[in-house]
Amino acid sequence: MNIQFVLKDFSTFGGVERIQYNLAKKFKNDGHNVSFYILNGDSVALDTSHEFIIHKGSKSGFITFLFEIIKLRNNIYKNRIDVVIAAKEQANIAAFFATIFTKVSTIYTRHSALNVSEQRINERSVLLIYSLLTLSKGKVVTVSHDLKYSLLKSLPWGKDKIHVCPNPVLTESIYLKSLQPITDFKLPLSYICSVGRLTRTKGFDVLIQAYKQCITKELNFPDLVIAGSGEEYASLVKLTQELNVADKVHFLGHIDNPYVLMKNSSGFVLSSRNEGLPTVLIEAIALGTNVVSTDCLTGPREILDGGRIGKLVPVEDVRSLAEAMLTLPLHKLSESEIREMDRYSLEQSAIAYFKLFTKKSH
Repeated sequence: MNIQFVLKDFSTFGGVERIQYNLAKKFKNDGHNVSFYILNGDSVALDTSHEFIIHKGSKSGFITFLFEIIKLRNNIYKNRIDVVIAAKEQANIAAFFATIFTKVSTIYTRHSALNVSEQRINERSVLLIYSLLTLSKGKVVTVSHDLKYSLLKSLPWGKDKIHVCPNPVLTESIYLKSLQPITDFKLPLSYICSVGRLTRTKGFDVLIQAYKQCITKELNFPDLVIAGSGEEYASLVKLTQELNVADKVHFLGHIDNPYVLMKNSSGFVLSSRNEGLPTVLIEAIALGTNVVSTDCLTGPREILDGGRIGKLVPVEDVRSLAEAMLTLPLHKLSESEIREMDRYSLEQSAIAYFKLFTKKSH
């Protein structure tokens, strides 16, 4: 089978790119021919040429986007593509028009909640796009059941077109990396941690405020270590200074191996205002780390089974988050709770996607 992944960008190897990359490797190992089509060809900074054929488009822009759709369609015909898997809205739209009146099995994926503040289009526009996609012969994939239901509330006719496929979060490399020695950065003897882009959506400002309450109530409470980079860095550093916690909060920036950080921590905190399916939460639990999460839409409640596996607190509730964080060093996950994350393994994700390849559209 010839499978092609379509993305707008492929530069920073972010969450969505990593998910697509993991799936691509799995399908290739299973004997399929796998390639990538990157609409914004200038964004391809990751060298995967030794693993996959990468077709690069032109610079982004409205006029060039129209030409990219034609180029993508020609590419699909030329390489006899059987399956197209697109991710994010611009790639989804391009794949929609490029596969009209073809026999290609097309899958459009949505990885984030509908009202993420950082997306360039509003929720109404997102719904308009998915109205179009659900009326096509292709299939829409969401990464969580909550996200599927949020789409169905506005698009009830998409009942047979919208499916849930778990993200391929857990791979063997995660467990191997978590066992590596911590040599790249100096960590406190005891700490809790969080990992993510330093943006408003991730709620690190709320986390730092909650941490201030934690060390006010418990003087010996572990330090807070945050791994990630983003536009909120300066304001978050300023906040730690204003709250007099700068000596207890450590910013590591982007790190290639956050798994060793999670594995050796006293707990993991997800403070997001919005999510799709937070992979870091799954990774932390799979590595045996106790977690606390905001009950944002969508993902955390589904991952934590309504709060059974880890505490859920209201979004932007500093006091509740602090109270939950204080319990992190006091509990340890059971082996059965850790194994529940196996549903997000690469194997299970690939099986779910492959079923969609071969399932006939209505």
